[in-house]
Amino acid sequence: MNRHHTRSQARGPSVVPDPMPWNPVAAIGRNRLALAGANTAAVLRCAQNLRIIQEQALHQVVLRRQQLSGELQLPSERAAFWSRQSESCRVELASLAQVCQRMAAAALLTQFELVGCALDWLDTESDGLVTLALQDQQPARDWPASTAA
Repeated sequence: MNRHHTRSQARGPSVVPDPMPWNPVAAIGRNRLALAGANTAAVLRCAQNLRIIQEQALHQVVLRRQQLSGELQLPSERAAFWSRQSESCRVELASLAQVCQRMAAAALLTQFELVGCALDWLDTESDGLVTLALQDQQPARDWPASTAA
């Protein structure tokens, strides 16, 4: 029995041939599954980037609040107190705007990546017709950049 087992191992793993290697319906399913996987990866990368942005923002807020807390414990006049408070509000609003911009940029990059995945899938399904159509539209897609110069 051991001999039989070693002989089958010597041949290597058996490869099961695809029953219909040129089945277009199966190719569509595989392509759609690949698209779903690429889209899922893009969305998860975006979620990770958003989490990193939020962590950095929270860390900065904690540091600013600790500093403000130490400053407010010092004896001071009312004008200095309100000056510190208003400066703190100004810094917090500026920081909030920056965080919102960074999060919007991360979301926009993810949208570009998702559209790119969809275009790649469409290009695969249409045998390159999408690429040909988009090459004709290249000047229209670069319009804002070309007018800024």
